[in-house]
Amino acid sequence: MKKKRARRKFSAKRDRLLPSERQAAQAKIEENLFALENFTAHEHYFVYLSFKSEVSTANIISRLYNLGKKVYVPKIVGGRMLAVKISGGMALNAYGIAEPKDTVEAEKIDVCITPLLAVDKSLHRVGYGKGYYDRFFAEHACVKIGVCFAAQRYKKNFETDGGDVPLDYAVTEKGTEKRQVENV
Repeated sequence: MKKKRARRKFSAKRDRLLPSERQAAQAKIEENLFALENFTAHEHYFVYLSFKSEVSTANIISRLYNLGKKVYVPKIVGGRMLAVKISGGMALNAYGIAEPKDTVEAEKIDVCITPLLAVDKSLHRVGYGKGYYDRFFAEHACVKIGVCFAAQRYKKNFETDGGDVPLDYAVTEKGTEKRQVENV
């Protein structure tokens, strides 16, 4: 399936979830995320700020803070996505997504929790098409975790290009899938 078609199809599926389904799924996704082996053993977490019908990250961020973790969120500056500390208040960016007013960049990133519209069986994600996360992953060695609703899983593979970076894990309300790495 081509990415453009996948964006439309899986965005619509996500949008159609009933509030009661979404709420139950959110709790289970969070439970599955924090149950990942060694998930809380890291120090620096880069977590997206949820937008529209995405899996909410507010409680995930709060739990990480309560565990004493350093949490950073995306900020778009000059066409690049930076991992920045939440400070100095928030403002909406050009896409209507909240981001910090200040630009205090992360020292390092251990784990990235990324948004997505869909994820395939090889754990390639389809995002909104701007390539911010793929470029970020190419620059930062970190554990890449996609959180989404089970309705956003695609049982086949998407058409990908050379810049697509697969996730290490996909977490849904139905469980967690780890990317299979072939030994060379």
